[in-house]
Amino acid sequence: MKTPPNPCRSFRFPAEVIEHAVWLYHCFSPSLRDLELTLAARGSVMSHESIRDWGLRFGRLFANTLRRRRPRPGDNWITAAETTVAPGCALGPPSDRRRAAPGTLHPHPPCQ
Repeated sequence: MKTPPNPCRSFRFPAEVIEHAVWLYHCFSPSLRDLELTLAARGSVMSHESIRDWGLRFGRLFANTLRRRRPRPGDNWITAAETTVAPGCALGPPSDRRRAAPGTLHPHPPCQ
């Protein structure tokens, strides 16, 4: 089986640096010049034009990869043993709490 070619080959920076720059740009939306200064403080000196080019070239590729790894909705149920109650939230009258067996399914408790 053939491995897919590395899209980041023939660039001056390693793929990890390019991925991190594109991830920072798309997740936190800083300006390109702010991102250039942030990466320069971490030891990677590059121009804002390089970051912009990488975002245009690899942004969709990275987004598709992240979307494939995201868990699918609707698979998990929350059981009574897994829920945590925040201060100010009630599960109902005390009699309801005594009757609920651990591991039974119930909706999230309403907060007051």
